[in-house]
Amino acid sequence: MINESVEFALKNFSDPLLTVETLADIAHISETYFRKLFKEEYGISPKKYIVNLRINYAKELISMGYYTLTEVSELAGFNDYLYFSVTFKRLTGTTPSEYRKNLSNCR
Repeated sequence: MINESVEFALKNFSDPLLTVETLADIAHISETYFRKLFKEEYGISPKKYIVNLRINYAKELISMGYYTLTEVSELAGFNDYLYFSVTFKRLTGTTPSEYRKNLSNCR
C-alpha cells in the first residue's frame, strides 16, 4: 500500500518540500495511518527515514569534495544549515566540517 510513496521518497528526498503528508497523499491514506504502516514495515518513522536519506546523501556529496558545506546542506534537502549541521552530528557523531576533515586525512 505504501510502496509507491517509498519509491517517491527515494527519488525526491532532496526536495526540501517533501513531507510525510505528501507521501500519505500519494498512498491515498491518512497521515496517521501512513506513519503506522511505515513504522511497521521499516521499523523507523517516515520522517526519520527521509532525514537518514538526506544525511547519507550529504555524506556522499561531502566525500566528492566539490561543494561547500552550505551547498551540501541545500543539495541534500535542508533549508537551514544549522539544522543540517545539528542533525548531521546527531546521526554521525561528527559535524559536517569534522567529517570532511577526517575524509581528507584518510586520503
